[in-house]
Amino acid sequence: MEPDAVAAPHPLGHAGAGARPFPVADREVLALAAAVIRYPARREELALERFGLTPRVLWERVDELLADSATEAAMPIETLRLRRRREMRKRVRGDAPGAPVGP
Repeated sequence: MEPDAVAAPHPLGHAGAGARPFPVADREVLALAAAVIRYPARREELALERFGLTPRVLWERVDELLADSATEAAMPIETLRLRRRREMRKRVRGDAPGAPVGP
């Protein structure tokens, strides 16, 4: 296993035979994205300082991670929180399925 990765825990609490390593950097990116921070600009500054990620690249990476089942296995609370936030934003913007179309 790579030194900067940890195996994603099994959903029932024990390591599965096919558990993939989940990189520590991805854990930190998700933790930052899921953190409650008063000012969004501060989150973006931290992403740039810690990981060298611009805001667009940060959120692209978060979206990629949220689409991966290993992310939910490794960080279920953060994953569900971020997915819920994303769905709320989609509803507000009218991107969600079933959202009214037009004025």
